Amino acid sequence: ALSALGCLLVVRAYQPGALDGIGIAEAFASAITFAVYLFASEQAGQRYAPATTLVWGFGLASVFWAITQPPWSFPLHTLSSPRDLAFAAYVAIGGTLIPFACMIAAVRHLPAPRAAVVATLEPVLGAVLAWPIHGQALSAVQIAGGLVVIGAIVWIQSQRPALEVELAPAYGTPRRGRAAERATPGAVE
Repeated sequence: ALSALGCLLVVRAYQPGALDGIGIAEAFASAITFAVYLFASEQAGQRYAPATTLVWGFGLASVFWAITQPPWSFPLHTLSSPRDLAFAAYVAIGGTLIPFACMIAAVRHLPAPRAAVVATLEPVLGAVLAWPIHGQALSAVQIAGGLVVIGAIVWIQSQRPALEVELAPAYGTPRRGRAAERATPGAVE
């Protein structure tokens, strides 16, 4: 909740005139699908290699986008120069593949809820980078929001896991304690 409050301040969502109903609905849909993605990646990480998890995730996303925006409707004319193709490749690899691979790796070492809190640093970094690149100065409220997000990340990472269940086992790591009992066929809880 603390990191969400910080993000709200960073993106100035507290200004009613700056809010768009469709944008808010899409943001909530994005948040839900990202939470499902994190949880599924954490669960898959207990049985499958990271590359397998990534292929399944991108495969399902590809099916979704092929249905909602069929390939023949893609504006290929916008990729008419080598510069445009290079930028599209950068967005696909640097803005999608690498971040998702990093998150899949993260949930092998951190529980999904903790990784999700760290991911709230994304809008803060976007705002900070927009400052020198685009000249978009941050207000005092936005800076305070960024500090709230950073504080939430530091706080959540400094907490000891409340339960052994919260520990995210890495791929191939033997389970211990109650998690091992639940994973053992015929085990009684």
